[in-house]
Amino acid sequence: MRKPTPPATPTAETLASDATSAGLRILLVEDHDDTREIFEMILRHKGHLVESAATGAAALALAGCQAFDLVISDLGLPDFSGTELMTILRERYSLRGVALSGYGMEEDIRRSKSAGFEEHLTKPVDPAKIDKLLANLMREIRRANPSGA
Repeated sequence: MRKPTPPATPTAETLASDATSAGLRILLVEDHDDTREIFEMILRHKGHLVESAATGAAALALAGCQAFDLVISDLGLPDFSGTELMTILRERYSLRGVALSGYGMEEDIRRSKSAGFEEHLTKPVDPAKIDKLLANLMREIRRANPSGA
């Protein structure tokens, strides 16, 4: 009787490929270290590939050398505003964006949308709301690009 072959151990390349097909490639921009680390951990746990930056300049450098499906950015960054960052990312890379802010008045939301953010989430962010938002974006992206390329 032949022994069953144990399943192959996935390689880093296989895991990266699986994660890319399962989740979004997200550029997370948040200057508060603890918030950025927790948000990054949650997004990765949900199957997304995440690169993070603490400044607008670092985010632009990442966007210049990697492809992303989405930017999630705080609006209060140390070097320039999140709305300025979104305007640049949208113009250069056609990136879609979600704003994170401690402010959620109508004027704040209008300013975010004018800069190119599709959504404006007020901190603290409801995890169910971000899950629903990311699931909707994944469906839209897959419909627009069914081959996954």
